[in-house]
Amino acid sequence: MIYSNNKKIIKISAEDFWHFSCGVYNINRLYHKDKQPYSLLELQNKFNKNVNICLLMLYLDELKVSISQETLNKLILTIADFENSFLLPLRSLRLRLKKTDISLYSKMRKMLLDAELSMEKHQQSQLINTINNCEITPTQSIENLYAYLHFDVK
Repeated sequence: MIYSNNKKIIKISAEDFWHFSCGVYNINRLYHKDKQPYSLLELQNKFNKNVNICLLMLYLDELKVSISQETLNKLILTIADFENSFLLPLRSLRLRLKKTDISLYSKMRKMLLDAELSMEKHQQSQLINTINNCEITPTQSIENLYAYLHFDVK
């Protein structure tokens, strides 16, 4: 780790972040927004929060570093185009297919889930590339996830 003007500059590995994310996601813990507990999927579906950004905030919390609102905004903007153009339409297609009576649905569902997972991994790489070009601050009180859950891009 490199320190510059009391800022901690670290390089985060996309692969390490992916493994961390898989472990956290599989636990299916609850996180709080407005004093109510929600799973990561509920945060996504009810509040339009991005699961990969939630996971990155948890990862940064674990690394005991914090980011600014400006960096958080940069992360959100980094993935917006890919998410809106590719990931959300694929997810929407998968959910629409779920409501149909197609004989090959289970095979199609697996293929779509695999494609969605690949897109999620790509999105994580986008986030890591961005965060690796930002300064982050060492901290004892870690609130990255809280900041994201209560932050809206204006």
